[in-house]
Amino acid sequence: MPYKILLIAVTVFATANLLHAKNFSTPTEIVPAAEIPSFEDNMDFENMSTAINRQLKVLRRQSASNTITVGGKAYGISHLISSLERFNVLTESAKKCLEGSSRSDCMEKLNEDIISEFNIFRPKIPAAHERFGKSKSARFTAYYSPELESRPFERPDFKYPIYAKPSDSALARSTRDQIDFQGKFAGLGLELGYVENLFDQYILHVQGGGALKMVYEDGSSKRFYLSYDGSNKRKFSFLFKHMLKQGYIKNASSSIQRKYIGEHPEHHRDIFSVCPSYIYFKFTTHEPLGVDGIILTEGRSIAQDIGLYRQKGLISFVNGQLPSKDASGKFSSKQLFERFFIDQDTGGAIKGEARADLYMGFGKDAEGFAFNTHDFGNIFYLLLK
Repeated sequence: MPYKILLIAVTVFATANLLHAKNFSTPTEIVPAAEIPSFEDNMDFENMSTAINRQLKVLRRQSASNTITVGGKAYGISHLISSLERFNVLTESAKKCLEGSSRSDCMEKLNEDIISEFNIFRPKIPAAHERFGKSKSARFTAYYSPELESRPFERPDFKYPIYAKPSDSALARSTRDQIDFQGKFAGLGLELGYVENLFDQYILHVQGGGALKMVYEDGSSKRFYLSYDGSNKRKFSFLFKHMLKQGYIKNASSSIQRKYIGEHPEHHRDIFSVCPSYIYFKFTTHEPLGVDGIILTEGRSIAQDIGLYRQKGLISFVNGQLPSKDASGKFSSKQLFERFFIDQDTGGAIKGEARADLYMGFGKDAEGFAFNTHDFGNIFYLLLK
């Protein structure tokens, strides 16, 4: 396309966007004054400012004419930005307060400021959609970023590729069976690295991002972050459901699945082919990305249903239960927690008005939280009055 025509086309497209502002509506309602929770933060606001600033960077690039409807009222992007900026000031002040004053005094001041300056909302759940047992309750799970040891070239003990997305859209639609068992991508140079087993590859797909610890022939290593770069747009199915049905395993724990798959290579194709969905990745210089290219923040980002919460950046407050470790390092009992998050991500299995996935970051503890968090609680959203 000649440069002049391209310039005109871009200008017309930009003008059209301005003339047709987008409104992203959320299924939310105002919380009555008597039901507003007491606000606490079990991480003492660690990483809060990082998550806010990452969100602000993204929001400031979005069209100023877009709006988000919360509690039946439309707010401009500038209002969402102002809410995050003011909340950042309040939480940084509370963080500083904790250095020299009692926790109760600091939290009391934070609560006064929030209730004075912010409207508090919660998910509005149609009666027919109340799937979580209690009215107005939310269901929580957690996810993390696995770090997998890998090799730059295929070896007998590292033979399962992590793939970049093919440029050919038809090829990118290939199923898991075609890719992993029929050699559909062989010779195309799409391999980012090779991991030790198919279950690790599958877990990386489920989590949607992570890192490769690339080990080279001379023994040196380097970490490469992996971010989601699209999918084959096929249906996702959890492997454990098929494995239970076939009698391969008797419980759905990740360790039991891993053990069985490691001991029974003859069943690999039967097991993995029940999940035709396939995820592609790209290398990044930072932690995995969420929606709108935002860098996720450990312990502060959450994923919600993108069909219901398309405009990301809502300040979210969660109270519920998280698993805790016992003296042996096992995640068993549960403990109450209250924490602020920012809605910054989504996931194929995250569906519903009151459904959230909590991002726990990297490491074994993060993995433990991800595999052991399945509980109910409440979620609230904050916007400046």
